[in-house]
Amino acid sequence: MTATPARRYAEHLAAASPLAAAALAFGDLVEATDARRDLIRVHHFDTSQAAREAADLDLIADEDVVVIPSEGVVGFMVVAYAAAVTEARGALFHLSKPARDYAGGAYIDSVLIAEREARALGLPLRDAGTASI
Repeated sequence: MTATPARRYAEHLAAASPLAAAALAFGDLVEATDARRDLIRVHHFDTSQAAREAADLDLIADEDVVVIPSEGVVGFMVVAYAAAVTEARGALFHLSKPARDYAGGAYIDSVLIAEREARALGLPLRDAGTASI
């Protein structure tokens, strides 16, 4: 990948200033996070049972988000199973610990997208006190 003139200039500034270096690193972090989250797909289903069946057929990838508005359920895929982040779970399951902490936070991007989808539908989240991001 060829660096743009703006990127080269930012790197020049970062070499001379710790503050500029921190700003450049933060920008890189945001870009990497956005790129990871862009890979997570959001799937909509009529029922939570339909979501489970799609998962059983490998039609939903690990970390993808599932939304079932008719049942008030939103969740994300954990390997081959969908876990609900909403109070309602339908045919999905609830994790034994807060979703943001599951697997050492490995699913945080999926959880944040699922929480955003749930909030957009006005659905209560299972993990009370979850901060809005």
